[in-house]
Amino acid sequence: MASYSSSIAFLLLCIFCFSFARALGFSVELIHHNSPRPPYYNPYETYSQRVTNIIHNSINRVTHFNQTFSSKDTPRPNLAFYGGYLIPYFVGTPPFPYVGRIDTSSDLIWLECKPCKTCAFQKFMFDPSKSTTYKTIPCTSDKCHSVRNTSCSSDVKKTCKFVNFISGMPTGTGDLSLETLTIDSSTKSFKNIVVGCVHDNSVSLIGPTSIVSLGNGPNSLISQMGPSISGKFSYCLVPAPMTPIPPPKFIAGKLHFGDDAVVSGDGTVSTPMTKKGHYLLTLEGFSVGNNRIEFGGGGGSQGQGGLS
Repeated sequence: MASYSSSIAFLLLCIFCFSFARALGFSVELIHHNSPRPPYYNPYETYSQRVTNIIHNSINRVTHFNQTFSSKDTPRPNLAFYGGYLIPYFVGTPPFPYVGRIDTSSDLIWLECKPCKTCAFQKFMFDPSKSTTYKTIPCTSDKCHSVRNTSCSSDVKKTCKFVNFISGMPTGTGDLSLETLTIDSSTKSFKNIVVGCVHDNSVSLIGPTSIVSLGNGPNSLISQMGPSISGKFSYCLVPAPMTPIPPPKFIAGKLHFGDDAVVSGDGTVSTPMTKKGHYLLTLEGFSVGNNRIEFGGGGGSQGQGGLS
């Protein structure tokens, strides 16, 4: 009888573990910047206007990265995030809706927060003073030291200040904080996530004023989700809509986490990553039509990831 009871208990435990493991797989919509879903979508923008915006954005990025803002009178270029892929998420308690651009080369989640005199989209900005779960991080904390270019605030609170980066270049400053992030339509919440709350930007950002980091550094979203997703994620990208699309024809991609991130079946291929730090691959060559160009030296070429 004891053996029978033990077997039943073990079976129930296995069922519970299996159910718990399956519950860790979830997905979220992956939205292209030019789709009708983002709050800053312009339905009257033509194909030529979008191409022009992309060109101007590229020029502004070069202008920003090649100059220093030593003078307050120096005009700040608009730095747009055209062409990126976005995910909706919620920050704080009660949950505040936000949209962030995913970035596989970034290791810190950041968003623009109130108060911010230099931020453009005040209407869609998170106010940490209205969240019951928002906490600033002391500058003596290990979490503060785990982020590059941090410093202590000049007031008596001695909170951790950080510098946010876009494409490897510093663009603003703010408070390093702990907050609750909710993903997948308010059903998957993760508490005490390290996020950067930007209160001052050296550029005027157009588009999503948040980065959702998918890198493998200690403070990326993937790393902070920890064992709950087993470090696994995958995504499916939809074509970029370059002309106005009626809302009924909108199609979103998917960003999968945990058990839902497993890619298998016919046609599935894989390639090894070269080293930890970034998602680096060894590129042996590339083909255009029937023409193939090989990289010499046998070692290939390595490139750093980053969806943008």
